[in-house]
Amino acid sequence: MRKFLVGALLLTVGSGLTLPTKARAQAAQEPKTAQSLQIIYIAGAKFGADDPLRSSVMFSSLYLLGGAGSHAVALAGDDAIALVDTKGPGWGEALRVKAGLTTDVPIELIINTSPRAAGANAEFPDAKMIVAHEKTKALMAKTAAFSGANVKGLPTKTFTDTLSVPFKVPGETVGKTIDMYHFGAGHSAGDTIVVFPTYGVAVFGDLFPGKQVPAIDFENGGSPVALVDTLAKTVKGLQGKGIETIIPGRGTPPPKAILRWITMRDLEEFATVNSDLLDSAKASLVAGKSVGDAAVAATTLLSGKYPNYGLTNVRANVEAIYAELRQ
Repeated sequence: MRKFLVGALLLTVGSGLTLPTKARAQAAQEPKTAQSLQIIYIAGAKFGADDPLRSSVMFSSLYLLGGAGSHAVALAGDDAIALVDTKGPGWGEALRVKAGLTTDVPIELIINTSPRAAGANAEFPDAKMIVAHEKTKALMAKTAAFSGANVKGLPTKTFTDTLSVPFKVPGETVGKTIDMYHFGAGHSAGDTIVVFPTYGVAVFGDLFPGKQVPAIDFENGGSPVALVDTLAKTVKGLQGKGIETIIPGRGTPPPKAILRWITMRDLEEFATVNSDLLDSAKASLVAGKSVGDAAVAATTLLSGKYPNYGLTNVRANVEAIYAELRQ
């Protein structure tokens, strides 16, 4: 039986506020009628049983587990939890404990959006299925992190373009699906977008880290050149899917109950930002500019057009674009 949402009773750290006893009792007795996403935030880079939680409400049965600069997402079902991304090695216990606040059922389904988001896969003893793109599995299998006893953390099911997995959540007589899409290389060679159609939510992992020029995982087949085409296909491919909220790979979750965080319009802007960066680098290369000068030109362009964007990764991406185009 599903536990009540303990996280909803915890407010911002340091406030010293809690809900009155009567309100807590009503919250425990009254079933949720509105869709809501519970954001359970793991404070700090090191997990502890007494770590404070910060919670906000957006969609029922779907939970964002934030901390250490990246996100995991859990869907609490009738008999199991589906978990998108396991973060890095050592995060398994943290995620199991935090997800345990939502339900008393085990984490049996794991979905990886990229190789580096799968670091703690082997730390989930109840996992019956681990899903990832076929290229992600191939890349993981080549690393020491998934050798020996940790080979159990490799994906047990892969896909090429799309995959739908049935999953039953509380109150449903017929299970809904968790849909997965791959539109090409970007952050890595096997980036997976996970869509929860019932909630209108898409989880992007580091393919879309938020409003910033993305870090590219070059070791795992990522490419700032391929990213532009992939994002164009992504925007087109997800149209009409009813996606209202995008959970990016990184960034601080909203502190209050809201209906949306990042939207499809933000995805379209993100695609344009990366396209502008590629065009700027190409123009600089043709003009014979050095990587340093090309990075300055791209930074100047993007800061003027997109003042709210993080530009830390501009030089690394320009350097990679130069290398790719010169091949």
